[in-house]
Amino acid sequence: MAYRLDLDESPATTARAVLAERLHSASERLRDEADPADALHDARTDLKKSRALLRLLRPALGAERYGREMTALREIAHAIAGARDSDVLPLTLESLRDRYKDDFPETDYATLAVRLSGQTARADDAAALTAQLAALESAAQRIQGLQLRPLAWSDLIAELERTYRRGRRALKRAHEEPSIKHLHAWRMRVKELRYQVRLFEAAQPEVFAVYGERAKSLADLLGEDHDLAMLLGILQEPRLATGQTSAAVERAVDLAQRRRGKLEAKSWRLGWRLYAERPSAFGRRVATLVETAQQRHARSRQEERRAGQSVHRNPRQPPPPAARPRVSGLDGTRTRPSSAPHAVRHGAPRAPALALGLALAAPAVLIMIAVLIARRVPASPAHGTLRASRRPPTLQCLSPSARHRHPSSPNS
Repeated sequence: MAYRLDLDESPATTARAVLAERLHSASERLRDEADPADALHDARTDLKKSRALLRLLRPALGAERYGREMTALREIAHAIAGARDSDVLPLTLESLRDRYKDDFPETDYATLAVRLSGQTARADDAAALTAQLAALESAAQRIQGLQLRPLAWSDLIAELERTYRRGRRALKRAHEEPSIKHLHAWRMRVKELRYQVRLFEAAQPEVFAVYGERAKSLADLLGEDHDLAMLLGILQEPRLATGQTSAAVERAVDLAQRRRGKLEAKSWRLGWRLYAERPSAFGRRVATLVETAQQRHARSRQEERRAGQSVHRNPRQPPPPAARPRVSGLDGTRTRPSSAPHAVRHGAPRAPALALGLALAAPAVLIMIAVLIARRVPASPAHGTLRASRRPPTLQCLSPSARHRHPSSPNS
């Protein structure tokens, strides 16, 4: 199952299914013995996703049950994190050497790697991992049997807005005092926001996926900065910087601090862009995107149901009557039915009616034309035939005083 909520199901049902699946995935990864380091990393990622989703379910769980389940998952994550920290410090030193090859001699790296391996003790013994595996399976079973309160999408969006607000406050706090503690707290809020945003990708993938990638980039910057801070804490211990290793430690500390400065500068720029909106505006935008996606899904389901009804029609139901073509005239050609009301009601052919009307009206038209001609062109007294007027009538010609001079006048 993908790590995303299904908009076609109820929020409580889909969230509970995704949460249980992530916990089962974490327990399965811990059983992987082929690559313990990668399996441990993937299990920690599944736990972070589970905790981020559990925060969205706060309204459906209640304060007491939510606190109990979150404490259980946090203890499992902290127990596994000890093994991860013991593995990541040598990798951080190696990454620092690869980035600054010209300033970090190979002899210094070899010396510090040997001393560093003696300072970090592994915590991933078989008994500890077995205990966490049992705790994960127990948590997954409890989640599957949870009776959640009624939950709406607006409740999930409100919790996402709350996560955004917490991250924005953590950014301001870390910027005012960039200590390891504050930067790490901000990093946790960024990772939580990233995983929660991924749950809404089904609504608008092109929007939430891009925002999630930006949050991931910021979390990676802060994660590398945190690993370097942990390495600096080990390198600056008095027991390590003794004898011939003091010069190597000084060079490594200088390079680590230089790298941290660049990482934090990038983190501030990306962080202010990621948290540019006010929390209320962020929540309204997410709500609009989710509502638009739900309306689109509803229209798609309606179209699918209509298409299914037309395809899977009852075979006993008679087919709808087909439209009868009309006969257009004497040639018998078939045309589309006329949209005229009288043609639809009576079905009378239009061409015969038109011919009959013209035949009846022709004599009357001819008589009217003859009368008009007789009035306009009178017969001439000399010749007794019809002739046209030599000049057209004007206002002066039609006046009573000049009437006798007009050639068409009876008195002329």
